[in-house]
Amino acid sequence: MNITELGCIGHCIIGADCRWRRHTQVGDNIRISTIGDYLFDNTLKTVGAGDKDFFETMVFKTVESLAEDSNGCGCHEVTDWGELECVRYVTAGEAQLGHEEMIRKYSDSP
Repeated sequence: MNITELGCIGHCIIGADCRWRRHTQVGDNIRISTIGDYLFDNTLKTVGAGDKDFFETMVFKTVESLAEDSNGCGCHEVTDWGELECVRYVTAGEAQLGHEEMIRKYSDSP
């Protein structure tokens, strides 16, 4: 299974304002995106509805073809922005471990 780390934001309109982000393509069919450490008006804000949701990982189904707006970076086209899974975290360390866990989970799936 090909696992590709990508340098761009993998989801969320506020992703550009997040200082912490990670985006991984697993094979042709899965995008795993984690964002967090969101600053708005120089204030740390949550990315989810909970008062401790400072980081989140979302998993999306993709297709083999590359996304048209990806500038050739390797992002695959997302079939539906309704995520397969979403997990939120308090710390960057939890987010990093959670992202790694999703990579393991989806790279082991058929």
